[in-house]
Amino acid sequence: MKGLILLLIVLSFIVGIPTNLGWFGLFSSEFLGPISEITGKVIAPERMIAWFILLMSHLSLVSLVFLVNKPYFNTLLYFVPPTFFIIFGLFDFFAWFFLIPFVIVWIISLFKQGRRSSLALK
Repeated sequence: MKGLILLLIVLSFIVGIPTNLGWFGLFSSEFLGPISEITGKVIAPERMIAWFILLMSHLSLVSLVFLVNKPYFNTLLYFVPPTFFIIFGLFDFFAWFFLIPFVIVWIISLFKQGRRSSLALK
C-alpha cells in the first residue's frame, strides 16, 4: 500500500506536458507560479488563502505514507486525495486534467485497501 501512496505523491508533483515555453505541470502551477506572484507582489489575498489551503491539503496527502498502519487510514484514504483533487481544481482549473493519473492510482489504491481490509476481517 505504501508503494501506491508514494506513487500518488509523485503524481501530485511531477505530471505535466512540454510546451514551446517550457515544461507546464503540477509543480509549476502549485509552487513556482504562486511563489513568483508573491515575490512580484501581484498575488490577490484570496488567491493567497487558496494557495495556503492547497498546500495544507498537499501536506495531508504526503502524510498518508506515514499513516498506513493506523486504524483511521481507510477514512483518510477516502477523503484526503479527493479533497486535494477538488482544492487543486479550484485553485488552478486549467491544470486540473493533469491529475487524471492521480485519480486512477487513487481508485486502484481504494480497491486494494478494500480487499486488504476484507482479508483482515476473515
